[in-house]
Amino acid sequence: FGRKEYNMPSREVCENNRGSSSCKNGMNPPLKSQIQDTEVTSSTKWKCDYCNEKVFATFDDAAAHEKICDKNIDWCMIHFDSGKHFKLHSASTIFKDIRKYLFAFYEGEYIETHPGMPSITHERMPGCSVPVPVQDNTKDCGVYMLHIIEKLLVDPPRVDGDFIREESVRERHFGKNMFGKDVIERKRGDILQLVHKLRTSRLD
Repeated sequence: FGRKEYNMPSREVCENNRGSSSCKNGMNPPLKSQIQDTEVTSSTKWKCDYCNEKVFATFDDAAAHEKICDKNIDWCMIHFDSGKHFKLHSASTIFKDIRKYLFAFYEGEYIETHPGMPSITHERMPGCSVPVPVQDNTKDCGVYMLHIIEKLLVDPPRVDGDFIREESVRERHFGKNMFGKDVIERKRGDILQLVHKLRTSRLD
């Protein structure tokens, strides 16, 4: 999941920062709360939207810092595990392996053309698990996965800092009772009928 917690600047702010490469390229703009007016003056101070600590004299300096700020979290991982009670794997291990793989891929393919990217840490790419209905067998993992994906596409959650940090926020959108086993049984049957239908049409 990709996410952004900052507000995009108004058209007027971008017009007043026409010379700023950051604004033109769509990089992280300042929060509106950091701008008294749409008029930007030489005394304007720009604060990092992520750590909310570093202050810079120019917009471009602030945008450059935000690219490497430790609090810059643009991506996160969400683990949906309908077989959690089987204890077949660890969410923390999965998250760790994905971070290592992504950074190794960056080092192998992009480090020469896009140098300077810091390591992908837990802080920069956090992961969290959400409660979902559990299966009572070891064969329905794929059916549960497909149904959860379908629900995500129909009604995607708002994934922001609160979602990542607070279990109670995640439970507003997900839960062990969000659908019943009858739904999975029906979906399994629908998938089987579709497979038979496709097989028959190909034989004909």
